[in-house]
Amino acid sequence: MREYGDMRGSETSKVFDNADFGYNRLTIERPLRLAFQITLERKERFLDASPDLLDDLQTIDKAIGREPSRDWNVIWKQVQVILKNR
Repeated sequence: MREYGDMRGSETSKVFDNADFGYNRLTIERPLRLAFQITLERKERFLDASPDLLDDLQTIDKAIGREPSRDWNVIWKQVQVILKNR
């Protein structure tokens, strides 16, 4: 018991590393998914900060609509296409 508690190897005890068992500690990260929705309140706040983008925002609002989206990446790709074609 003392050998085990002291974590030392001897004739009757052997200490192994995690790698000896083929185990690795992995951190699995999920991609960040942001919800997106244009509402009147959000539109007003955005325009208070960037009034010069009114035309762009109206174009995006008209093309995407007001329905909530759970995948910001999809919306961002749509916005890029919309603004590129303007």
